Amino acid sequence: MEENEFYYRVQQGDNFENILKRFNASSENIKRNNEKIPLYVGEWIIIKPNDFILHITKPGQTLNDVAKLFGVEPSKIMQDNQLNSAVLFIGQPLKIYKEKSPNGL
Repeated sequence: MEENEFYYRVQQGDNFENILKRFNASSENIKRNNEKIPLYVGEWIIIKPNDFILHITKPGQTLNDVAKLFGVEPSKIMQDNQLNSAVLFIGQPLKIYKEKSPNGL
C-alpha cells in the first residue's frame, strides 16, 4: 500500500458518487485499486485521494478570486488547467493542485 492510500469499509447507503466526494478520489482510482466492482456493504476497499481539489466556478468568480480562495497563483491555475485565457465561465471545473511542502508533506 502506498503512503497516501488507506482502507475504507463500505457502509450501507454508500455508492461510488458519495465515496468519491467524501475522499476526493476518482472512479478510475477506486476501480484501479480494487478488484471487486460493484461495491458491497462490509467490503474493504483501498482509496488513494487525488492530489487536487476540483472547484466549480460560481457566478461572478474571476481567476484571481479562485486563486485567492486556494492560496495559489493565477498563472498556476491557468497552467494546471491548460487555460489560454483568464476568463472563466459559470460552472467551469478547475483542478486546484495541493502544494507540497519542502519536506514532502
